[in-house]
Amino acid sequence: MALLPHATTKQGVPFGGDFSELLSVPMLAKSFQSQFIERLQLLRRDALYLGLGRCAWAGLRYAVERGLLRQDQLVGVFPSPARSGKMLDYFVREVSLEQLAATRLRHHQVEWLDAAYEEMTAAIERLGHRGILSAPPTTSALTMVA
Repeated sequence: MALLPHATTKQGVPFGGDFSELLSVPMLAKSFQSQFIERLQLLRRDALYLGLGRCAWAGLRYAVERGLLRQDQLVGVFPSPARSGKMLDYFVREVSLEQLAATRLRHHQVEWLDAAYEEMTAAIERLGHRGILSAPPTTSALTMVA
């Protein structure tokens, strides 16, 4: 499921802006409302959500703020695999912070990745304690949002 279900470009480049930018463009905001927000209501009430990238995560939080999703349905945010490179390696802890020194990752990116990792780890632990993660696939649903 995607915040914007169709290929979206800005000046010929795939849209990679933040969520506030998405909402500030009337055409994108309308697409988000009709193609994402309205579709949320058709999904299972017990669905869990994993954001793929910061924009998707902000869109999910937007849905929580408006009462369309519950906070406990948000599992976390994963760096967007299409754009992340070494960020993804660091997030899944395949590369240490020291090994990142030679990359172009900036301090704020590392802080964001660490916070996202901690948030997802806590959510997975919470869900594991509730038995959700050990349930058969037919009783629990995970929806990835890009």
